[in-house]
Amino acid sequence: MSTPPTPDALRHRVLVVDGNLEAVQSMAHLLHDLGHEVEFAISGPAALEAARRFRPQIVFFDPELLQWGGVRLARLMQREPGMEGVRILPLDKPLDLAAVDSLLGAVRPRRQS
Repeated sequence: MSTPPTPDALRHRVLVVDGNLEAVQSMAHLLHDLGHEVEFAISGPAALEAARRFRPQIVFFDPELLQWGGVRLARLMQREPGMEGVRILPLDKPLDLAAVDSLLGAVRPRRQS
């Protein structure tokens, strides 16, 4: 049985960042199937570039991300012009889908310009 898509009023622009390609693709597909607009990246530099281009409302990241580290990536993203209000949240492993769904539901979508 498939999950019904998210109503437009609850739809988010989500960036998923994880060094494990299979894990990041799986989460991106899941969020897309739930009706969210999703991009993913597998490194800190790629995530920062994707964030600049995609302008996510929410970023889920692996705190143990190689290359820059997830905390450094979060700090860099928060300094980007126009990204001050982005919710940047660590991914717990193993992934708790109920927690992800709860976090998405708690974030009020903002209008994109």
